[in-house]
Amino acid sequence: MSVLQDSYEIISYMLINKKTFNKSLNAFFTTNVRNDDELKKFIKVYILFFKKYYYFEALTKELLTKATPSLITYIGITLINVRLLNVDIDEAIEFIKNALKKNKEKYSDEIEKAIIDFKNKKEYPLNNIKKGSVESLSVFFNLPLWFIKMTLAQHGLEKSKLIFESFKNKKYVQYFLKSKLVDLDSVDEELNKKFTLDTKTNLYLTSESDNELIKNKTYVKTSSFYEEIFKNDLKLINKYITLYQNEDSNFFYRFLNQYLYLNNVINFAVDSFYNVKDAITVVAQKRINDLFVYESTPNELISHLSFKQDAIFYAAKSTYFEEFYFKPEYRVLFDTELIDKFIKEQKSSLKEISSYVENGGRLIYLVETIDTKETSKVISAFLSENNDFILEKEEFIIPNEENSSFGYYAILKRENHA
Repeated sequence: MSVLQDSYEIISYMLINKKTFNKSLNAFFTTNVRNDDELKKFIKVYILFFKKYYYFEALTKELLTKATPSLITYIGITLINVRLLNVDIDEAIEFIKNALKKNKEKYSDEIEKAIIDFKNKKEYPLNNIKKGSVESLSVFFNLPLWFIKMTLAQHGLEKSKLIFESFKNKKYVQYFLKSKLVDLDSVDEELNKKFTLDTKTNLYLTSESDNELIKNKTYVKTSSFYEEIFKNDLKLINKYITLYQNEDSNFFYRFLNQYLYLNNVINFAVDSFYNVKDAITVVAQKRINDLFVYESTPNELISHLSFKQDAIFYAAKSTYFEEFYFKPEYRVLFDTELIDKFIKEQKSSLKEISSYVENGGRLIYLVETIDTKETSKVISAFLSENNDFILEKEEFIIPNEENSSFGYYAILKRENHA
């Protein structure tokens, strides 16, 4: 098979099998890729295709009679290969001609012009898309149309501009936290040079995204969203505190750095250890007094908590739009039907978890999304049904030039309750 056909096979299968794309991709690489150079080549093609997906989709609509996943892939793969891998123009034209013929579409001079333009690092103009329209925003920022429409409708034009523009930043500040769960007596000097200590937050900042720094647990990637939560009056000492976390995020580390080793009794509960496997791996390496880890549903917490809690953090599973930065394929393959599932789980779990909060205690709800259906509307519905809780504060964290975090938190206080 040619590199063009191989690339097509990989990506078209991903688009058709959206729900299992990660598993399918790994299986394809395992069974079809012959060496490391070939693997790197395919990964580059794969990433670039999804980074330009909404342009390729619009271009396919412009040049052909329909835009199926197969045709979008043929167009996109042809363009990427002539630019990225310097595939011969004649070979690329022959490939696309055969593909279009098989799909009963006509090859035209305009398609050829689009191929030559893309090879020369230009983009074929999209005459059918009005400048400034939601469609043009989708193409320009390479974001799904539903996300563009949702953001504009829920957050207004000015905030939406900040959110969309954040996706065009080449670099943005990343936050790393020295974890108390890790021994850091001897940190490599060269490693430290990559970070600047922010004395206000005691976080290490860097514009570099080096996955090894996260993997080796010397520094734990955190989020400026988490810092906003702890700027509030949440200093708790000699208290009973629980985190119920349903997402494999690094909030766990930030939470422990705030409350561990202060004579607090800490409970960390998860629906499934698999969902937070990184956090569990770190905890399993240590024997820590006053830290108790449970695999439990919200309904089962009653069998684990000896006392009502002075503070409970509920980090719910959500749409987690921050993934859009790191996985361009997630923008294309995200299953919007999951949103309703998330909302149902967020509402039912919040109700159950609230029953374990002590009088005068706090319930902190946090989700890494800005979708109002999963955030302020969930809290509003909860408060309307639970008059023993009052809202102390809620805040949306909107991405900007230096902050890539999507987030929302609400701090609820329990009034006296029988």
